[in-house]
Amino acid sequence: PQPCRKSSTQTLHRQDGLRSPWAAGSQPKAGSPLPTEISTRLADAASASMTSDTAADRWATVLDAVAYSPIRHQVKPQGIPAKVTDELRATVKKLSKRAPHIAALFEEPSAPAPAAATPAPIPPPPAVE
Repeated sequence: PQPCRKSSTQTLHRQDGLRSPWAAGSQPKAGSPLPTEISTRLADAASASMTSDTAADRWATVLDAVAYSPIRHQVKPQGIPAKVTDELRATVKKLSKRAPHIAALFEEPSAPAPAAATPAPIPPPPAVE
C-alpha cells in the first residue's frame, strides 16, 4: 500500500545502512514520524555499522546520515574506529549538537548553547521632592 514502507523494508534487508529508505519510493511528508518497526530496524542497522572495525571514513559517513535523521537519538554505536582520523574528529565536532551522545564517545563535548543576554538594569525612577 505505501511504497516508501516497502522500499524501507527492502533497504533494511540489504544491510548496507547507507541507502536512503525513500530512494525507490515516494518520500513521506516532512516531519511525519517513521513507523516504530522501521525506525527501530534503521537504528539497529546504523548502530551495527558503527564499530571499532569500521573504517573512519565510513564511520563519518554513517554519522553524517544519522545526525540528520529522525532516529539519531536511538543510534548507539558499538564502538569507535581503532584509528580515529582528523577528518572523523572534525565530523564528530561538527555534528556534536545533533548527536551529543555520539560525540561523547570521542570526548568531544557538544558546543555550549549561547548564553542568554542579560537585560540591562532598569534605572530607578527620578526622585520626587
